[in-house]
Amino acid sequence: LPKTGLHLGLDISKSSTGVSLVEDGVIKSWNISLRGGSENVRFSEILLRRELKDLFLQEFKGMSFETIVLEDVFEGVNPETTRLLYSLNTVIDEMILDEDISCTDFVRASNKSWKSWLWSIEPQIGKGYNEKVRTEEVLKYLGVEDFGKGYQDRLDSLGMLVGYFLRGSLTT
Repeated sequence: LPKTGLHLGLDISKSSTGVSLVEDGVIKSWNISLRGGSENVRFSEILLRRELKDLFLQEFKGMSFETIVLEDVFEGVNPETTRLLYSLNTVIDEMILDEDISCTDFVRASNKSWKSWLWSIEPQIGKGYNEKVRTEEVLKYLGVEDFGKGYQDRLDSLGMLVGYFLRGSLTT
């Protein structure tokens, strides 16, 4: 990870968004949970989107990021969840567009892409395990461990950044 600048990794989900902020080489990771209530509430999707935007504004308003990496949405089995994730996933785009934050390098990475970047650090580590365990094992190899509620979301948000910067260092 870069030793200078402000870099953000986001693993957005409807229940527990993983956030990793790297500022001048110091890593802070946490979860943002939406309280938004039942999906049966009228306009629940837009209410959840607004809640996420308000939470992001509380955390990031006025910040200038060199890099933001977030996981792109992939279609799951539930079309309602997929639609909600598409909506939540563009909150950060809107904040950049509205100049609530600024960003030099904005990257929306597919699940497959960022994991292949990360796993290329040491291809044999975690091989044969499921994706979550493999990501956890590679980050552990790098000296990063996390536990407790939402830890996999935090690890994913950090893993995206680590993989992205590794990929960049291999192509330069």
